[in-house]
Amino acid sequence: MATNDLMFDEIFVVNELNPEGKKFMMTDRINCNSEVGNLDLILDIHSELFKCILGTKFRMVIVPTFREDGLPDDDEYDPNMSNRMLDRFEYAMCGQVYRIEGGGSSSENNQITVFASYGGLLMRLRGDQLNMQGFKDDSTLYLMVKKLHD
Repeated sequence: MATNDLMFDEIFVVNELNPEGKKFMMTDRINCNSEVGNLDLILDIHSELFKCILGTKFRMVIVPTFREDGLPDDDEYDPNMSNRMLDRFEYAMCGQVYRIEGGGSSSENNQITVFASYGGLLMRLRGDQLNMQGFKDDSTLYLMVKKLHD
């Protein structure tokens, strides 16, 4: 996959874990801030597959397709598929953008908020317009994360 196929690539640090209490047995809601880009992330994760604690640092990458040629996926999962990019991450989810707020010339603070659902696990990503240009309403996306160790 070419680097220009990346919609988003940032490092986050978990600063809150289940701030409103744990709602579901195997789901955690993590609140995070980016290390550099002044981004705010709220993300639901499968807590058994990707375990986080306060202070966990991870890289999050979002791409529109796993295909090496950059074409849209054909919506069929192939368990024998070899994916060099996916193999470098610990946890991945396929989802869809369901709402985008902000942006445009009338936006006071140039902030955009992207809402996506990954099979019921939700994401809210808020940041500067320049960091959020690749997102489009109703688009399919793949989120991949990998813990970083200092």
